[in-house]
Amino acid sequence: MRTKIKAILSAFCAMMMLVPQLAVLPARAETMKLICNVGGDMYRVKLRKKPSTDSAVIGQYFESVEATVLSESGAWSRVIIGGREGYMMSKYLKAPEKDGWYYAGDPVAVAYPDGDDMVGVYDEPKSGADEIARLNNSSVQDLRVLGTIDDNWLHIMWSDESGRKRYGYASSTKLTLSDNYATAITTTDMVNVRTAPSRDADSLGKLFAGVRVSRLFDNNVADDGWEKIRIGSVVGYIDMDFLSYYSAGCGSFRPPMTELKNTSAPLYESLKDNKTDSALSSSIQFSVLGVFSDRYLIRINLWESFTYNYGFIDTSAVKRKVSKSVSTQATVARDSALYIANPSLSQSDCILRKGSKVNIFGAGLVTNENGWETYSNYYICDDDEYIYIQAYGDSELTSGWVKKDDLKFDEGLIIPEKMTNG
Repeated sequence: MRTKIKAILSAFCAMMMLVPQLAVLPARAETMKLICNVGGDMYRVKLRKKPSTDSAVIGQYFESVEATVLSESGAWSRVIIGGREGYMMSKYLKAPEKDGWYYAGDPVAVAYPDGDDMVGVYDEPKSGADEIARLNNSSVQDLRVLGTIDDNWLHIMWSDESGRKRYGYASSTKLTLSDNYATAITTTDMVNVRTAPSRDADSLGKLFAGVRVSRLFDNNVADDGWEKIRIGSVVGYIDMDFLSYYSAGCGSFRPPMTELKNTSAPLYESLKDNKTDSALSSSIQFSVLGVFSDRYLIRINLWESFTYNYGFIDTSAVKRKVSKSVSTQATVARDSALYIANPSLSQSDCILRKGSKVNIFGAGLVTNENGWETYSNYYICDDDEYIYIQAYGDSELTSGWVKKDDLKFDEGLIIPEKMTNG
């Protein structure tokens, strides 16, 4: 009898020892779910440290990013995304359709690489973390942002040479949205670049109309009306009401071209630089993009078609004070032929009437590798005979070449003679 009771007690104790382990088993196990139905491509689901809306947010993940569900309890699911573990609200998770295609993460491009033209990827989103890879646009396939960790870090995914998916963390100031979504253009003069997404935030400086800025991934609410941008070394926020996302060609304004008072001037990489060994020569083309305290943010033409560097020069170093951008709108001065493709041909595609409005794209006729005639500069030199324009002919938008003498346009588009010998 005692032996039987002892056996029963032993079995009971063994069962009690299993209870704590059973308590932590998932209420329902899933192999994979998708983040979805959160309002749009740029909206995100919060990943929290604990299953509570009061818990710290340790990441925000875009629609359709894969999340492996480890367990589910009540309104919360414990998930892991690219090695990062936390809790998400179950109502924002949905199983993928069988054999269905879905969009996992936002495609991105390396826009501001380090000196070696690469960007570091780290095992943790913090300063001093171990670097696990160096990437650029040519060395990596399928580079995507899964989510934002904070204002400084992005959780990314890419495929290595063998096609294996890899995960890590990269600086939010190094990567931009890809393709036509990567940039925006300022639409009015003196647009504030602010330190935070609020009109009450301090202004870093002001940009002129027609400045193209890079769009960065924003850790704030997607529909807050602000765009996080970068241009050169400047990172800040611009009110979306003063930005255009139209990507085809140039806008109706252009950053003003100017020249130095002297043969050279100190060139600074950032606003914080007080000493520099670099200098800007008076023979180099540059445009003034904006005013930042007592310095101008400038774009430097590298003499390759549409290739630029950025920097700062003292406002006192330029020949004239710049207060606005240059208009690219022009008026036809006389009945004139609009030449398509090659200005040397005698035939014309359409006729521009005197007084009609056109938009100037640039000048400097060159022939590219495909044999097409195109323009080499956004601005105009004194010896340019033809200007490349966009116009409405018979209610259709048309592009082509017209003689410079047949147009009236803002003389600010003409490159100073000093700056055409570089």
